[in-house]
Amino acid sequence: MASLKFVIAAAGLLSSAAAALPTPSREMGDNQLVVATTAQLAPVLRKVALELEHEHPGLDVSIAPVGSDVAMADLYTRRADIAVIGRAATDPEIKAFQWIYEYPPKAWPVLRGSVAVPGHSPSIRVLVNASNPIRSISVQQLEMAFRSERPIHWRDLGVTGPFASRPVHPIIPDSEQGSGIFIRAALFNGATLFAWDRVKEIAEPSHRGSIDDGLGASLAAAVAHDPQALALVPGGATAGTRPVPLECGPTLPCDSSGAIERTVYAYADPKPRPDARSFLLLLIDGSRTGSIDPSPYRQLPAGQAQELPRKL
Repeated sequence: MASLKFVIAAAGLLSSAAAALPTPSREMGDNQLVVATTAQLAPVLRKVALELEHEHPGLDVSIAPVGSDVAMADLYTRRADIAVIGRAATDPEIKAFQWIYEYPPKAWPVLRGSVAVPGHSPSIRVLVNASNPIRSISVQQLEMAFRSERPIHWRDLGVTGPFASRPVHPIIPDSEQGSGIFIRAALFNGATLFAWDRVKEIAEPSHRGSIDDGLGASLAAAVAHDPQALALVPGGATAGTRPVPLECGPTLPCDSSGAIERTVYAYADPKPRPDARSFLLLLIDGSRTGSIDPSPYRQLPAGQAQELPRKL
């Protein structure tokens, strides 16, 4: 909540000075391109920067690993030409840009998150204790478990036998932090009202944003110690836990194991300056053709990647 207030306050201050700011397609410093991003994405983007500098002698591409929140702020305050982050921008971030420039930034999906590497936009999995007999779960059942006003038991989620009468103990990442925000948007239509008397939130570690992000491990540990736990976890299963395939529909991007995939987005002016456009195309095309290795991030699905250059 504090970060939301900061973004709104910053937008208010900056809007009064909007007339003094250069337009997003700025002409000054045309020999320098600034890409704001995260520490995890920076190594991939540096590969793109080196290739672009080779193709355009005299161009200086600066990769600034400032974190997702600051990257978006750098974009709407014109400290960066592009923001590449491992999540979708929040509504306040979009509105801050629009408040200043009177139109929203453009978002391009450029990569998929990792399968289960901590801190690298890992897929979201439904985890239960290894002793739990449940075999699959639907989005509607998750809605019931996390948001119903009445207590939910495992029989409500299709479990039979002795386990059926036990109450469900839902666990979720902090709903106001990165993974929690993504989960709310992907599964619960952005809802903020949950069954807070039953739902346990686990905050991201204080060192979040580093390569050794421990959020997934913290959530998995809680599941391992609670036979009745039902958790939404960024990353893979650990000892004492097991993943439950999610029954995904056409609007929910899941992999073959039933985990929710995450997308890396690039944000910029809807009509990016030529070198920014070249950077975005190189990032998309390079990961697709293999000339740039994005691991542990993954290339976009073939159909989506082929469509993007025509849309850019």
